[in-house]
Formats: sequence, C-alpha cells, structure tokens
Amino acid sequence: MAELSEILDKHKARLLALPGCTGVAIGYKEVKGEVIDQLAIIVFVKRKQNNVAADHLVPQALDGTPTDVIEKTFGFTLTATDPFARFPQLIGGLSITPHDAAPVWGSLGCVIHTTGNAHVPHAGDYLLSNHHVLTYADPANPNSTTRAVIQPGKADEPPPANYSCGDYVWGQTTQTSDCAITTIGAGRTWRNQVPNHPLRPGNRTLRGIAVAAVGDEVYKYGATTKSTRGVVRFTNYTPHLLPIQNSIYVENADGTMWVAKGDSGSVLIRYSDDFVVGLNFAADETTMLAHHPTLPNDLPAYSAGYAYDIQSQMNLFGGVVRLA
Repeated sequence: MAELSEILDKHKARLLALPGCTGVAIGYKEVKGEVIDQLAIIVFVKRKQNNVAADHLVPQALDGTPTDVIEKTFGFTLTATDPFARFPQLIGGLSITPHDAAPVWGSLGCVIHTTGNAHVPHAGDYLLSNHHVLTYADPANPNSTTRAVIQPGKADEPPPANYSCGDYVWGQTTQTSDCAITTIGAGRTWRNQVPNHPLRPGNRTLRGIAVAAVGDEVYKYGATTKSTRGVVRFTNYTPHLLPIQNSIYVENADGTMWVAKGDSGSVLIRYSDDFVVGLNFAADETTMLAHHPTLPNDLPAYSAGYAYDIQSQMNLFGGVVRLA
C-alpha cells in the first residue's frame, strides 16, 4: 500500500487536472460493475466519454500499477454538531442558558407537550432542561432581570438578539426533581432529536418515554462532552447525606468520560430503541477523571452521574404530559 501511495502522489496533480476528473484514490478495480480483488489507482470522472483526446486519456497503468476509471461525483459536509452554534431548528443537546447568564451554559433536553396546570397555564409544546440551568431566568431568583433564554449558550455579553429562543415558564429543584421548561419562540422550530453517535451522520429521533432498568445501555448528548455512552448501574438511588432521592445512577462501563459541567439538562436515552428514560442533572464528583479529552473552558470530566426519571419530571408541568 505504501508503494501505491507514492505512485499516486507522484501522478495526483496531473490526474486531477484531467477534464471531468472528480477525484483520485486507491481502491479495488471494477470490471463490468463488479469489484474484483485487485488494487488500483482509481480516477473518478463525472461521466465517461468515448472520444477523448490522447493527452487526456488515463493510462492503463502508472509505474506498473493498474488504473481504473469510475463514474462518481462527491459531496462534502461536516457531520459534527457544534452545540455552541446557533440553530434555527432546536434539537436536544444544544447549549442553552438564561439571557442573564450568557457566559455559562447547560443543555437542552427535549420538547414536551402538556395539557397545562397551575404552573403552566397554556397547553402546548415546551423546551425541557434542568431548573439549575435556567435558574437565572426564574423570576423568583433575585439575580433575574428577564425570563429570556438564549441558544446558543456561552455567548458574549450582551448576547446577540437572534440568540433568543424562548421564555422561562416554571421549574423547581427539590430532592426528587431538577427541571424547568421554556416557551419556544423567536421564530425557532424544533425536532425531538439528538445528534447521532460519533462518526455517524445525521440525527437520532427520540421515539418515546420509558422507565430505566438496571443494566440498560444508555447514551446522552450534552453540550460539553457531546455523545457518550454508559450503563444504568442503579435505579431508585438515594445516597446518604446528599440532597437527592430516587435518582438513576449511570456510569461509563470502561471508566472513561460520561459527563461534565454543561451537560446538565440533557436527556438519558436507551441505546437499544432511542427511548428517553431520564433527565441528567449532576455528576458524581468522586469519579473525576485525571485524563480526558480537552473540553470547553478546560472543564473536568466524570465517569458517572445522576439523572431523574423522565416521566416524573415531565409530570410536574401538567395533567397529561408526553414527548412532543
């Protein structure tokens, strides 16, 4: 393969300059549409031509290496999602923050639909995240000056006007909950999706709500660490002396990164069927990693964390609440 690479590098510029050439590569030859077990230098063209000038023909071999001409055109688009970019269509895992806390961020979880209650006077669709993520938009917070919430988070101060995505409605933090909702405004649309797993293009659709079980393989997409996988180690977890009860405890099975600050508000998703089972809200500080990929603001990472059952959080916002 090294020899083929050297031959290709030697002739690459001339081949790419041929009229209609769309690319070059090393690959297996094709004979009458069938791939055969013979490596060759491949020249891709938009369309094969019958009458080609002699100086534009692809030689049958280059320095003793066979060639092949294949009709193919190529496109290019980055498949990564930058949670700190502005998205006209909101999906889970993007960074969000109150307008009054622009330099910091949390994560958008999903979109819920509610029939409403005393705290949510209007039935409809709302963005779900953690209350501690959106607390500076809560009028009950003495530091709050506006209910406005922005996407992306981590914005300059003052944040650009087009970062607005909705207004805080209601939320709470107790021993069994950490959740809040906002309206969806400023012309934003939404889809109940999260970015796909690493090296896979597109998004994954959130398909429903389920209850976490011990041993479930799960994943999440958070604004800081992006896509990570874990296992539900415990359910109904109530630690001694910590201010949480009946939580879901998730850890990365191989002891590597699961969450970091800024992932709060992301949803916990069952790997087998893309059902949402929890709302992530905290890391287990005893599992801080000594070595991890570089994260925004050089934040520490943790191999385990906590989530609350997703339906129990959604139920706080209405009589009948479901995934939108």
